[in-house]
Amino acid sequence: CVSLLVGLEDIKKGAEGSPAKASLVENFPSVLETLRENKLPVTWSMVFGLDNHTPDTFLEAAAFIQEHKIDVNCHLIQPRHGTEFREKLIQQGRLVSDDSRQRDGVHLTYEPFRMTREQTLAGYIWLKDKINSSGFLAERFKSNYQVGGIRYASALASIGLAADWVTAQRMKRMYPELKSEIQKYERLWSGRKG
Repeated sequence: CVSLLVGLEDIKKGAEGSPAKASLVENFPSVLETLRENKLPVTWSMVFGLDNHTPDTFLEAAAFIQEHKIDVNCHLIQPRHGTEFREKLIQQGRLVSDDSRQRDGVHLTYEPFRMTREQTLAGYIWLKDKINSSGFLAERFKSNYQVGGIRYASALASIGLAADWVTAQRMKRMYPELKSEIQKYERLWSGRKG
């Protein structure tokens, strides 16, 4: 096993979802410590574009990832057939496309609730790029190396680069008009850190 994929989904406490996910968020530090003590390599799945998300969600997620030095795989929520989310989007007139080919992680097929489409896509691209930047990667690699050695650390780094960094680069080419919006997130991040 190279890595287990665990659905963290949303780091906001009190967010809608299953009680198990809420418990995971509430007890995240102790769960993470247990996994690391047992040398279990985990990639955490995080979903973005939820109705409770705002532009700050991307900055908060980056801070959470950096604080805990976790490896993540980011996703845009997808309004799949038969889900309450899709039905809600239809009722509210926010479903932009029902084409299943666009539920590919790089297209936004609905109108977000607390963000514009541009803010959502730009924040998503920025986050995927940021968490795979050299500084973030180096911190996680060092932490993972201390937990499980070179194979453990290399496997987790490879998954992040292949899953999120490559997609971020693809999306930057797909959405060149979002360059200034992506730069806004970087300025906010830099101001937050300073």
